[in-house]
Amino acid sequence: AGEESMAGEEVNDPMIGAPEGENISITHELAIESIRNNLSLHIDEIDTALDMLEDSRVVDNIAELFSDDEDEDEETSENPEDHDEEVLEIDLSDLRDTLIEILTEDMLSESSLSIDEESNILTYQIVPEIVCANDEEEEGETTPEERQEELQDYQDCLRRIEANPVTIQVSANGDQKLNLSITVADQSDALRIQIHDDLIAGFIPLQFVKSFIKVFVDEEDLEMPDTMTGLIGLEARRIDAAHFNLRMAILEDIEINSDESAAVKFQLARAATPGNLTLNGPAKLIEGQLNLGTINFELPWQEIVNILYDDEGETRTECFDNTTDVATCNVILAGDCLNSCDSETEPDCPTRCFEGVEGHIQETLTNFLSCLETVPESDCATEDRACRESRCREDGSFRAVCEYRSWCEEYYEPPEEAPEVEGNLKVFMEAISGGLIFDANEHTVELKEMTLGNDSMRVQVEDAPIIEVNLNPEDNRKVSILITANENGNFSLQVSPLLDMSVALTLENVWEAFVDEREDLPQVLANDVLGIKFDGSDTPTLELINSDDASEMRVALGQLTLSSPNMTDSVVIAEGMCMGSEDEDALSEEERDNRHELFGLLMSVECGAE
Repeated sequence: AGEESMAGEEVNDPMIGAPEGENISITHELAIESIRNNLSLHIDEIDTALDMLEDSRVVDNIAELFSDDEDEDEETSENPEDHDEEVLEIDLSDLRDTLIEILTEDMLSESSLSIDEESNILTYQIVPEIVCANDEEEEGETTPEERQEELQDYQDCLRRIEANPVTIQVSANGDQKLNLSITVADQSDALRIQIHDDLIAGFIPLQFVKSFIKVFVDEEDLEMPDTMTGLIGLEARRIDAAHFNLRMAILEDIEINSDESAAVKFQLARAATPGNLTLNGPAKLIEGQLNLGTINFELPWQEIVNILYDDEGETRTECFDNTTDVATCNVILAGDCLNSCDSETEPDCPTRCFEGVEGHIQETLTNFLSCLETVPESDCATEDRACRESRCREDGSFRAVCEYRSWCEEYYEPPEEAPEVEGNLKVFMEAISGGLIFDANEHTVELKEMTLGNDSMRVQVEDAPIIEVNLNPEDNRKVSILITANENGNFSLQVSPLLDMSVALTLENVWEAFVDEREDLPQVLANDVLGIKFDGSDTPTLELINSDDASEMRVALGQLTLSSPNMTDSVVIAEGMCMGSEDEDALSEEERDNRHELFGLLMSVECGAE
């Protein structure tokens, strides 16, 4: 196990995983014990190492920045004990227990075990009845339809596993050093996992991933790319208690592709050290490095557009009442017109009284008047108008129109259909790299020499550009950022040597995906170049200052400039000044229309000014 044996070509520095060794005798009980011991050791200690994030002032301050729960903030400020509550809580115990259960109970079932003659290799077959069983406890009673659906899912799962049998070979090349090799349907590509007392490593062939997904997902439900090749190595190596080095390597070029023109495509070249991260719990340090080469990524533009549109629709409730009808009824019935009508000499008089009244009210009142004439004498005397009205008001149609009532109705609004588009969304990055240092002792996070390579990052739909990002084009295309958190909830952001970033947006090239008319697309999205430049000092520095009333962003060192070719003047925040905003309500509609849609209301203000 290592790059040379996995990838078929030599990769000497660094080695992922442990070198292969001679197998020793092993039993089922020892295999299960090794899995439990090693997974528990590593995951529990990684959990302990990550406690530094829970105690981090940087995490707390950033969480407070994005928190919009003012009531919670006020309660916290009044109750000192609330300050001890953790904004971030990390608990990997559920992950640990789930992984152990899947491996030791679901996948390595002793009932499917066979052992070679030398007892050096244990071979297991995944048992469909165990893996497909639904162990989740349902809340409440299930309907017959739900039970039928569960049964169908269970049968589909059995069918897939029987068609694609999964074999797991387990060996050991030392005490507490367990090696697993997992294959699907006797294919040559195997997922290899090392679960040792000093490391956990995995060697993942993408062809295996494709085969393994088919075991648990129907092909009709998930369309897989035609080509998935490449080999990825992952490792968590224990250096000391709660001190780990996490690494990855691309051991063989990654390529994901389909024969169709509009399909997922992804390429990433082989790299021995594309990324690593060191978790040092005792020292409260996280250090890492990312170093990826050229990335070409494509996926169907139609899939992206579909995500932007709601595919479920919504049900809305509207409530109504008949206040207007009741008022009309009362006016007509209490008016002089009807009282002056003589049914014998003026049979058309009620019709004249109803002029201008809506038809359903006319019909209701006409029936009401007829009712008055037809009430039996035995029930109400002819001259007893009140009795007759009381009897006729009991009619359901009269009460529905002329007596107050309210009701609510639900309306289903179907989702807006996504427009049909063609082609692929294409993402190009010449590189992506940079370093990370998280220091919980100093309450700092440093991103070192971040870069997108020697070219701009580009996003386009086929040949039509829609997004282009340029980073520090005149300064080696690199920038470093240091974030420092203070005790009072404030923090500073320092850049080096400067930040000069532009984002060109030309979504007018694909406007049909967003609006009905091209003119409806906001100018900032249609055709704009957003510029952010922070310079004027060896270490330009922003400070976020929190107070009881509000938060302010102050330029402590340097000068911040926000620009766009669609603005007459750039927004400039000089050293010692804060970023503010004009009162939009104080502007005329014409003034608002002439302002830039993103930067137009921003302005430089004195810090602390109300």
